[in-house]
Amino acid sequence: MKLQTLSTGIGLLATGAIALTGTPVSAASFTAADAVGAGCVGQTTCTVNGFSLTASKTGVNSPEMTQKTEGGILGIGIAKNSDNLNFRDTANGDPSGGEIDRDETLKVLFPSLGSLDALQLSFMYQPGVFADKVFEKARITALDAAGNLLGLFADLTVTGNTTAVTTSGGVSNVSPSVVGGGGSYLLSNLFGGQEIGGFAITALSNGSATSFRNSDFTLSAVSTTAAVPEPATLLGLGVVGGLMAASRRNKKSV
Repeated sequence: MKLQTLSTGIGLLATGAIALTGTPVSAASFTAADAVGAGCVGQTTCTVNGFSLTASKTGVNSPEMTQKTEGGILGIGIAKNSDNLNFRDTANGDPSGGEIDRDETLKVLFPSLGSLDALQLSFMYQPGVFADKVFEKARITALDAAGNLLGLFADLTVTGNTTAVTTSGGVSNVSPSVVGGGGSYLLSNLFGGQEIGGFAITALSNGSATSFRNSDFTLSAVSTTAAVPEPATLLGLGVVGGLMAASRRNKKSV
């Protein structure tokens, strides 16, 4: 009986702490290495750390996720066939060597509704690097829990060796967009911390360059935080629960 009372007391204290501090209920994340370890490479869909990943490609029924390393950075991309990433094989290979191209989309659904705190995209370069002729550009589109569009998107565009601009949140360089570098950028606080169910990423044309000479990139990491009920809501639920318990006791005593 004493143990039960102690456990109940700790539970009440924890609930009170959440209500007073607004501490996030949970955080979730994964890296490209996690996705590789979860067996995503070679698959059209996979689950990693509770996240659901789905690859799509125009005109291809079952494209496959790929892995690629450049400048010490690992990224997840998409190809028609993950076993043939030879861009010189124009018939069966992949134009970008396994990156996410303009006709490809990687959809990522969260374990639960929450904010997209951090997103790392890699292999984004500038003219003259790895035969690229443009400042590469990516689009991130917000989704609901069912994977439907929410009407929110953010664009990331490389502007120099270690610089880029974004239309939402902040951006910092992880690895430079130069030969030998990973062209990797970390986006933070996307969509102003709004609660979403996931996102989709694709490359955007930035000029008239064709094939691998235009935008393509990979996904390296994702971090989210689950939304927390307002303290007033939590306290209100506690009051309602208390009233219901008191009502049951009163009924038993009558």
